[in-house]
Amino acid sequence: MKFSVTNQQLAKIDAHTLVIHVFENATITTDLPEPIMDQIKDIIGKEFKPKLLEHKIVSTLGLMKAKQILLVGLGHQENFTLEKLRQVMAYTGRYLRNTRVTNFATLIHYAWKNLEEAG
Repeated sequence: MKFSVTNQQLAKIDAHTLVIHVFENATITTDLPEPIMDQIKDIIGKEFKPKLLEHKIVSTLGLMKAKQILLVGLGHQENFTLEKLRQVMAYTGRYLRNTRVTNFATLIHYAWKNLEEAG
């Protein structure tokens, strides 16, 4: 298994799937193209509620190198722990493997930020 770390703009990351983890009642702030952000904002709370381990596939509308975005719920931010982060990452890995995705990128800075603040 190969891992790498990058600070590229999200639209330029060459991966099949971009995984974005989302807390309940939180605002997503990323450098995604505006039409994709508008689509995500429309989906959150309607088709996708970011409860722990809930997920939703979102199209990148051909505006990014990634073919799709996988939104994965983290639950309530104040209840987030290292154990829940482990569960979310394991769930994400299984989901991607089961859907035959072999190349993905993920943003976990939101989760790490909350854990740093907690303790």
